[in-house]
Amino acid sequence: MEEIIKKELQKSKVELKEQINQIPLEMNHNFDQLNNRLDEVYKRLDKIISAKDEINQLLIKINKQSSR
Repeated sequence: MEEIIKKELQKSKVELKEQINQIPLEMNHNFDQLNNRLDEVYKRLDKIISAKDEINQLLIKINKQSSR
């Protein structure tokens, strides 16, 4: 009986070590995904800022034409 318990404990220990070793890999994967999503957000923000600048330029032109 004691031998069975020792084997099961050893098996659990090995499984736990494998799970612990997996954590950094999963964290790296999650950080990579987060970085990719942030890159997409920055790209969208750049597009929004460009569109805002274009709108501002158009509004300036409209104001100049309407003030004539």
